[in-house]
Amino acid sequence: MRIFAPLPGEYVASALKRGNELLGIKSLKTEDFYIKPIPRVGFGISKTLSTVQAEWRPHQEFYYPKLLDDHKISELVLNDHTLYPMIAALGRHRATAIVTPKTWQKVCPDCVLEDLNNCGSPYIHCRHVLGSVQVCSTHACTLIETCPACSMPLKKHEIGHLAKCSKQGKWSRRQKREFGSTRHMYAKFVADLLGYRGPMIHDGTADFIAYASLMINRTREFERTELDMSKLIYKEMGITSRLTTSSISTSDKFPMYVFLGCHTAENYLNLLANQDEQDLLREKKKSIFNKLLHEANRTSPYRHVSA
Repeated sequence: MRIFAPLPGEYVASALKRGNELLGIKSLKTEDFYIKPIPRVGFGISKTLSTVQAEWRPHQEFYYPKLLDDHKISELVLNDHTLYPMIAALGRHRATAIVTPKTWQKVCPDCVLEDLNNCGSPYIHCRHVLGSVQVCSTHACTLIETCPACSMPLKKHEIGHLAKCSKQGKWSRRQKREFGSTRHMYAKFVADLLGYRGPMIHDGTADFIAYASLMINRTREFERTELDMSKLIYKEMGITSRLTTSSISTSDKFPMYVFLGCHTAENYLNLLANQDEQDLLREKKKSIFNKLLHEANRTSPYRHVSA
């Protein structure tokens, strides 16, 4: 017997863990909630070293936990209780796009108190799960990974016991707010993308919009050849992240990349939906690139300018 009754916006692992706690089971196995992407055939290293016909598909396919399949709720959970909507909006359809992160125990102190009053139980929200999200999109206070009352890491803390701990003075509502900060705007960006319910976006379109928007909004940095994404992310978001050409497309890095170019989910989604805006973006990018190329050729014939 299992209990699975997710609350609005609750992360799938949180709902399963709460159900386990009601049954007296304190732990949660990763296999119970992890929705695993199915790799495309022909990609990666072949164990037999034989030639394999590469499979192309513009969407993700998954292996689902048995509980979800048995109750025929896999698609419902995928869309409402994982990071999949954001993954789909950003066109991350490869196996590196993780919809159910294995590290997920973060809470907003104010959300805990509100959820206790409104739903009868605290829980972990999907909008707080992504590793790069550091503040609450609603309350703009820092997310915590350790209980302020008992000092126990949340990964070892029973979710149900947060109700008791939150009644102590250390869970005061007097939290430092970051309304309007870059970290808060990024949290809102992620939360808004989790509301996306359209088809999987083509990765090439998402990549173009992200890079072109970044080039236009960061023209000065491009001109000085100082656009180091890792440094930019640390400077504006306080996140230490080593970005490479391959890692920037992953589900935990790419959202930051798009955010720094588009600023809001609304701007990004409008660009996706409007071909005229994409054409205008392409022209602006081309103009900036030609300018940078001309300047590079004038000052240093061997300097490389990326398109």
